[in-house]
Amino acid sequence: MEPSAAAATLDENKLNTHDVTHRNVFGCEFVRTTSTGSQKRHKWTDLELHYLECGMEEFGTSWKDILKKYGKPHGPLRNRSAVNLKDKARNEKARRIRNGITLGSFELESFYN
Repeated sequence: MEPSAAAATLDENKLNTHDVTHRNVFGCEFVRTTSTGSQKRHKWTDLELHYLECGMEEFGTSWKDILKKYGKPHGPLRNRSAVNLKDKARNEKARRIRNGITLGSFELESFYN
């Protein structure tokens, strides 16, 4: 295959994905590829956030223990993984700091000091 034909094939393949072009802080362009076959994103409900906070009050940052109590098979956090809990706690702490809201049990999350 000629170089120009290979480039055309790559360009056609790019059109079939959900690629988004961004610029980094240095002004350079880069492409962020999102996979179409992965799990769909689900927004956190107030109920899920409440039980995450209750779990953190009880178990601290032991995400597996929180999931054991409030997760599978029929708990309010059944559709979340331990990594989801950790990420949400980190992001919720950052959101509360940014908005001047009391941290509550999210103070236990140590990513942002």
